[in-house]
Amino acid sequence: MSKELARPLDTLSLTLRSPKMQQWLDKQVHASLNRNATQLINIALQAASQNEMLAKCTPGSILANLCLCAQIGLVPNTALGHAYLVPFNNRRQIDRQWVTVTEAQLVIGYKGYVKLVFDAAELVVQAQPVYVGDEFDYDLAAFPPVRHHRPGQHPRTDDKLLYAWCHLKTRGGQVFGEVMTRAEIERRRDSSKGYLDFDGKPKKNSPWVAHPAEMWRKTAVRHALKLAPAGNDERLERALSAEDESRDNPADIIDMSDAPQEVRDADRQVIESGAPGPSLDPAEAERIRCEFATCDTLKALDEVAGKLPKHIRDEMAKDYLTHSARVRGGR
Repeated sequence: MSKELARPLDTLSLTLRSPKMQQWLDKQVHASLNRNATQLINIALQAASQNEMLAKCTPGSILANLCLCAQIGLVPNTALGHAYLVPFNNRRQIDRQWVTVTEAQLVIGYKGYVKLVFDAAELVVQAQPVYVGDEFDYDLAAFPPVRHHRPGQHPRTDDKLLYAWCHLKTRGGQVFGEVMTRAEIERRRDSSKGYLDFDGKPKKNSPWVAHPAEMWRKTAVRHALKLAPAGNDERLERALSAEDESRDNPADIIDMSDAPQEVRDADRQVIESGAPGPSLDPAEAERIRCEFATCDTLKALDEVAGKLPKHIRDEMAKDYLTHSARVRGGR
C-alpha cells in the first residue's frame, strides 16, 4: 500500500473503529442483516484499502452509508453484488463557502433490489436489457407486456442498448411488468445526482458509466415496483427513498444528529486537508466569463486562464472549453 493511500486510510480507520462509532452503528443494524457494526466497518475499510478515492472520503459519509446499509439489510462491496460504496465529489456548504467534498455514496445494485423485493413480498424478479439485433416483441396493453425476447447473435455493447424490461411474479402466479425505452431510461439517468457531476459532466465513478446495462435493469425494476403489490416493507421503501434522483447522496436521509462528535471533527479534518479552496463567487465567475468572451485568440484565452488559481480554473473549465471552441471556429 502506498504512503499516499495509507495516510487517509489511517484517519478513516481510527475514526470508524472508535468504540463510540461502533456502538452508534450497532443501534442501526437491522435484524435481517446478519452482521454487526464491527463487521460492516471492516468491510468498508477493506474496500477503502483497494480504492484510493474511497479512502479519501469523509468518515461521516462512510458511516452514514453504512448506517443506511444496516437499516435496509444489504451488505456493501461483497461478491453478492447487492450494494456498493462508491466515492463521488459533491458540493457542500462549509462555513458559508461552497467546496468540493469527496464523499462515499451507497449504490444499490440490481441484485440488491431483487433481494429486497423478494424479502418484502416474495416477488420473483426477471429483468433484462434489450439490444439492437435482439428479437423483441411487446405490447404495453398486454398483461404482462413482454411477449417475446430472444438475444441476438451479435456483440451486445452498451451503445446498442434499446430497451429494458421487468416482470414481477407474485407467489400466486400473477405477473406485473414494465418496458422502458432508451429515451425514458436516459431521462431518469440524466436527472440522477449519481450520474452528473456538479459541472454537468458524467461522474467517472458513476455506475451509469461503469455498468450501464445493470443500471438499465435496475431502473426497470424500480419503475415496475410502482405497479406491483410490494407491500409496505420498511426496508424496501427506505431503499427507494434513499435513491431518489434528487438527492446528492442517498445517505442524506440518515439522521446523523446523534452521531458522536468525533465523526464531525474527522470530517472537518479531511475536508480542510483536501479542500481545493473556496467556491467561486457567482459575480466573480461572471466577470471571468466576460473576460473569456473578449479573447479572440487561444493565446489570450490561455493567458486569462493561466492567472486563475487551480481550483477556480477547474470550476471554469466548461466556460474555457466553450470559448476555446468559439475561437477555433472563428479562424
